[in-house]
Amino acid sequence: LGGEPLALGDFAVRIPALPRVPIAYALWSGDEEFPPGASVVFDASVEGYLDAEVVTVLAELVTRRLVAAAAPDA
Repeated sequence: LGGEPLALGDFAVRIPALPRVPIAYALWSGDEEFPPGASVVFDASVEGYLDAEVVTVLAELVTRRLVAAAAPDA
């Protein structure tokens, strides 16, 4: 999806969802104390381009594409 690695969590990637709207996904594998987790983060500049509902839909669409790319046979 054209992502680039980031230094966040145990694994992170920045994906250009739209030309001026990157999305960062940070994943944590978890341990005995904390369960695995994930965060979806937008740059603060997204407020100048999209409203909250559109940001939510955009994150959902990109997440679905990531899941489909990870499991192409599913």
